[in-house]
Amino acid sequence: MRENNFVYHAGRIIFTIFVRVLFRGSITGSMPRGGAVICSNHLSNLDPPVIGAIYPKPIHFMAKKELFENPLFRALISALNAFPVNRDFFDRKAFRRAIALVESGKNVAVFPEGTRNKSGTDKLGDIKRGMSYLIYHTSVPVIPLFLSGTNRWKTLGRIKIRIGDAIDLPERRLPYTREISESIRVKIKNGLEKTASGA
Repeated sequence: MRENNFVYHAGRIIFTIFVRVLFRGSITGSMPRGGAVICSNHLSNLDPPVIGAIYPKPIHFMAKKELFENPLFRALISALNAFPVNRDFFDRKAFRRAIALVESGKNVAVFPEGTRNKSGTDKLGDIKRGMSYLIYHTSVPVIPLFLSGTNRWKTLGRIKIRIGDAIDLPERRLPYTREISESIRVKIKNGLEKTASGA
């Protein structure tokens, strides 16, 4: 997968203007250097380009396979560093691809809830089990990122982006069991909730 391409960087410039000017975006915290798994809540289809706009280093996105069904849209989002994941089952191929990307020093953004939050609130949903598998099999920082306002973009509501501290994961040193998986899922949710509160 290409790390640097014209479409990605052109899109990033455009959305940086949108986030900073049109949506009066505010950002607290900072991304780490090097590879990372970025775990974000998910409010709207605007979330991936907003995340991509706030960090100068390209970010790869795990996206639902349905977005790749249209050939033209598939070409566009592939150029924007998206790759498909099948949410109907445990997509080992997609997770291995994400693991390989971050272990090679790249950033991968995932939405641990698995789908958009359509409740109209910022309340987090359940964290999918596949996320614990992905995180367990990486050695890079796991960064919680909380978005608010992206689901109100049609009314030009203000977008807020909060980047939290890396989640401490000693579980990676233990055998992967159901209990370890659950512990990682809890830590992801707690990390996102802490970031949301600004604590």
